[in-house]
Amino acid sequence: MTILHVRGLEQGYGRSLVLKGIDLDLDVGLTCLLGLNGAGKTTLLRTLAGDLAPRAGSVSLGDRAGDAVQDRASLAGIGYLAQDPVLPGHMSVRDVVEYAAWLKGVQDRDAVGLALEQVSMSSQARDRCRTLSGGMRRRVALACALVGLPPVLLLDEPTVGLDPEQRLQLRDVVRTVAESAAVVVSTHELAEVAALGGRVIVLFDGAVVFSDTVEGLRSHGPDSESLEAGFAHLLRQERSA
Repeated sequence: MTILHVRGLEQGYGRSLVLKGIDLDLDVGLTCLLGLNGAGKTTLLRTLAGDLAPRAGSVSLGDRAGDAVQDRASLAGIGYLAQDPVLPGHMSVRDVVEYAAWLKGVQDRDAVGLALEQVSMSSQARDRCRTLSGGMRRRVALACALVGLPPVLLLDEPTVGLDPEQRLQLRDVVRTVAESAAVVVSTHELAEVAALGGRVIVLFDGAVVFSDTVEGLRSHGPDSESLEAGFAHLLRQERSA
């Protein structure tokens, strides 16, 4: 079942057009959004999350084709982890996640505790955010995105600032959530795509130029074994088109 529908999406800043007529359907499962820096990954996720209103086209949840993601009713349906999340330093970890739950209209009293448990931050629930390391702050921001178990989870470069052990933990969380939700992880690192697997969408110059599996991207290369070669070959094709 398709959870998020994107049709004819255009987005930009000033006179600059960043996203160019994107059509996309997101189903339950894991999707890696891959692209070079400047390809439009962050702009796409911000638009899908309702942080930016589309310049043209539409984004809708489930079968509510007329509902833009910006409305209050749709807000609870999308969890979003920004690339550079900002947390209020004076607030405790639990208070921050509770506030995120309130914004989403989450009524389940156990939702905050579950979200903190998912990111292994239960023991730091009373700590002030200003006392946390960068990796811990990112995990709190992830808990804010996860709270209420939204059917769509958008993660923009979620492994930035995490140590190797934390990366493994985050991948486990992402895979678990993707069993019942549409999860999109943006990255420019091929190693992260290879580790996560799932569907791969490649953005190039603001357009979707590839949508298939990791193996499908690998097969673009001359030896059909190297993900790097497959991605590089795809980019060469797009640049010469």
